Order: sequence, then C-alpha cells, then structure tokens
Amino acid sequence: MYRGYSKVKNGDVAEGKALLRSGLSAYHASTGAVLWLPYYTALLAEASEIGGQIDEAVAQLDDALQIVDRTKERWFAAELNRHKGQLLLRHGQVEAAEEDYRKALSVAVDQEAKLWELRAAVSLARLRRDQGRRPEARELLAPVYGRFTEGFDTPDRKGAARRACLICLVAFCLRCTGNFIEVRRRRWCCRGVTSGALLRRFDLMLSWSPTPRSSRAKVSLLAHRN
Repeated sequence: MYRGYSKVKNGDVAEGKALLRSGLSAYHASTGAVLWLPYYTALLAEASEIGGQIDEAVAQLDDALQIVDRTKERWFAAELNRHKGQLLLRHGQVEAAEEDYRKALSVAVDQEAKLWELRAAVSLARLRRDQGRRPEARELLAPVYGRFTEGFDTPDRKGAARRACLICLVAFCLRCTGNFIEVRRRRWCCRGVTSGALLRRFDLMLSWSPTPRSSRAKVSLLAHRN
C-alpha cells in the first residue's frame, strides 16, 4: 500500500491507485484485520482526489468514516472529516464542508489531538476568511495556535502562523485604512519570516486598538518589525 501511495505522490496515479486497491483488499481478506483500515482507505481517497475523481474520493472517505463508527478506531476521525470537508468545498457545498470542519474540530478537541485540532482550525478559519468573516477566523485560530509550545518549524505550525498573520493583517489594515491597498502593500511582510517573528506580529495585531493618528504608523511598524 505504501508503495502504491508513493507512486501516486510521484505522479503515477493509475498504477499507484491500483496497488493501493490490491493492497487494501489483500490486507483485509488475508487477515480479516480492521486495524488501520480508516487510514488506508483515506490514502486511497487521496489518490482518487489527485486523479481528479472527487466524487469517488468523497465516497471512500464516507466508507472510512463508517468503519470508524463500526470499529471505534477514532484516532484518524478528525482528519477524515476535515478531508471530506475540503472535497465538498471544491464542489461548492459550503454548508456541508463547514459542518465537516466543525466535526473535525470537535473530535480533535475531545481527543486533545493538537495537530488535528490545528489543521481543522486552519481549514475552518480559511473558509470563514473567504466568506468575509475575518474576525471569526482570527478568534478561532488564535487560541489554537497559541497553545503550541513546541514544533514551531513543522509545516503545519508554519502554515498556521502565516495564515493567522495574513487573516489578522487583512482585518487590521481594513480597520486602520478602510481599503485593501494597504493589505496588498503589506502582504509581503508574512514572507520569509521566522515563526517566532510571525507570532509576535500576530499578537501585536490582536492586542492593538487603533487611534486616528496612529493607524498608518502602526501598520508600517508591524509590517517591518521582527
């Protein structure tokens, strides 16, 4: 199965998917095992997604979630719901996607699974940002991000830091200047910056309340400060 997944990631989707299917069938048929089946089924769903077969990928994730309900192997349930939400969003099913993101976040919180919680929060925050609900996105992501005390250089943590900084920057610049010009000018400030510096900027943006005289000066300061 892992060989098949590697082939999919390297661009050989057809052969990789065939190996995933045969490996999954052999694993279950020869041993009768159900352990890890939700995860392996999720790999197959990802292969379908990469191959452009979105409906098939959603069906496979539904199968994986049914296995979770039947076996109570829930360690990957949050990611299954989050991935399904991403696929539904690609189909324009915004309400269904948000519901799955909420499920993912709820499961992760119940399990105290910080990585899954961060991923679910980032996905839901991105959706709210795209809906123009930037304050809600900021309020959702900030506390989840802030609970991490290590792993600052992991891809998930870096991605969350940059997304949090950008969401807050948009709301901040709009509040200060009333237009998107400042956002476009200052967006570069989230590039090539360490996670620690991003977090400091994020905290400053969250805590500061503008006054008419200080608005533009503060935007400039935050854009350049490390």
